Amino acid sequence: MRVAVGLCLVVLLGGCRLGLRDARLHEPYLLVWAGDDDRHDEDFLAVLDADPGSRHYGRVLATIPVGSTGNEPHAINTTARADGVVVATGLRTDRVFVFDLRDPLHGKLVRVIEPTAARILRAPVAVVTERTGPIFVAEADRADFRGLGRDVLDAPGGLLEIDLDRRLVRE
Repeated sequence: MRVAVGLCLVVLLGGCRLGLRDARLHEPYLLVWAGDDDRHDEDFLAVLDADPGSRHYGRVLATIPVGSTGNEPHAINTTARADGVVVATGLRTDRVFVFDLRDPLHGKLVRVIEPTAARILRAPVAVVTERTGPIFVAEADRADFRGLGRDVLDAPGGLLEIDLDRRLVRE
């Protein structure tokens, strides 16, 4: 399997069961949102050991498969949230994946926000959030999105809002 890597969560996460802590204080992790290059195997979120002092430095410590292929992993939030929520986007399938990583080594996929006929927006390209509060996903307008890479840049767009219960609130 050749892995095509989406955007990496550059923020180092420190794990604890009560939420994420400052990476300088405890075991940092690096998250990688990735997919199989030939779209045969499931896309997944990988948790890597990013602590240079660890004997497992650079190793994949856990993976969380998403149950689907060919999503074209694209973006994840780059700000570590206090509640451990990580949101990732599938550019080709219009899916938004919500993970619970309060304990990064035992993280889980908690919700997949699927595209519906009622949704106006497509092609989730960016995730914006702060440590607390709602999560926003930038998307293109489906009327002008034909699946081409340049459509993301040319099409008008909007935001999906995800609430603290990890549910889509509105576009």
